[in-house]
Amino acid sequence: MAKPIGSSTSSKNEKECAELVQVSWLEVTGVTRKLSASTCQITYQLSLEKGASGWTGAPVFLMAKVGKKGKYKWKKLEVEKLTRDPTDFPSEADPFGVEIANDQPDKRLYFGLYEVWSGRWKQGLKVYKAKSRSEPNPGFDFIMFIYIYNEEVGAFLFLLNKGVGKNYLKYIIPFF
Repeated sequence: MAKPIGSSTSSKNEKECAELVQVSWLEVTGVTRKLSASTCQITYQLSLEKGASGWTGAPVFLMAKVGKKGKYKWKKLEVEKLTRDPTDFPSEADPFGVEIANDQPDKRLYFGLYEVWSGRWKQGLKVYKAKSRSEPNPGFDFIMFIYIYNEEVGAFLFLLNKGVGKNYLKYIIPFF
């Protein structure tokens, strides 16, 4: 963590984030509570640190589905175009939305940011938050998982409980 989530030592001018120092496998996933909206847009706030590498040509995808058994909808993202400033990705000009059918029995939204195919080492991506907009509920609680795999160290799972106006790091779980 570049700045521990909820850290009392972080400056109000600094944004808290998770920074990928060196990974070969990226999964930043989440699930919402049951939604009552007909559509939901998903955005991650990201940036690339100076000296970031490994992202050019790496197929990074934003994926989402409604219900655990739902069919994924996806969008390829060009992460290498990010700057050092936290940016909503994809942008409002090119949003990523998912429709929620009225007859859908499981109305939870499962979503994620993935790069697990290239096998290349990547570094310098900063993940600030995942956001969703739905009508009629403009904000709702969700749980976000950041699963990072490094062949030399093993894997770590960061479990964050995020809600409207809240941002808490819950667990850091090492896997070997």
